[in-house]
Amino acid sequence: MCIITVLWIKGVYLSKEKQVFQSPAHLLVKPGGAANLSLTHQIPSYDMILWYQRSAGDNSLKLIGYIYFTSKNIEMPFESRFSVSGDGEKTAFLHLTNLTHPEDSGEYFGAASQVSAVTFQQSPPQMVKENTRVRINCSHDDANLPLMLWYQQRRDSQSMTLIGYGYGQSAQSYENQFKEEFELTREDTTTGALTVHSASPSHSAVYFCAASTQ
Repeated sequence: MCIITVLWIKGVYLSKEKQVFQSPAHLLVKPGGAANLSLTHQIPSYDMILWYQRSAGDNSLKLIGYIYFTSKNIEMPFESRFSVSGDGEKTAFLHLTNLTHPEDSGEYFGAASQVSAVTFQQSPPQMVKENTRVRINCSHDDANLPLMLWYQQRRDSQSMTLIGYGYGQSAQSYENQFKEEFELTREDTTTGALTVHSASPSHSAVYFCAASTQ
């Protein structure tokens, strides 16, 4: 059997008209079977819905594809068995077919987003000595995006792994495997940094910062 677990994603907004809903919550699919997942939001300014996969036993989050208004895009590794449909302004669907691969079992995340022209500035690539403390700075120009997230992409991987995130100068949240090795700090809503306490070969990777409303 191929087990697909779908997380229920709910927006952080207080008003009901700005909630985000994903369904179904769980699916049990036979090998070779198919599944359809949906995400609905009622946020007037949001025009894109994205879909992510986290396979069982894997901490990385892989982008499957997205729909911007009604324009569709699927990442190359998923093109043969996954598709999206719908409207990024309201409801979008993720269609999965011929579920036979072990990595098909896992968690699938839907996210609603707003496409806007935000400018980011991030520290350039660095070559550092082992055991060195390394700081990577990030800033952007949109004060309406209070959430800053940090991702790691190893050189031998096509997927990005979430390190942690935080709102403004409040307490930052970390994924378990990164909590002891990294530190997230914020100066204000638009400026933050990722610090590696003691660099080692395992930290050799590309690091990305991102900003969001939720």
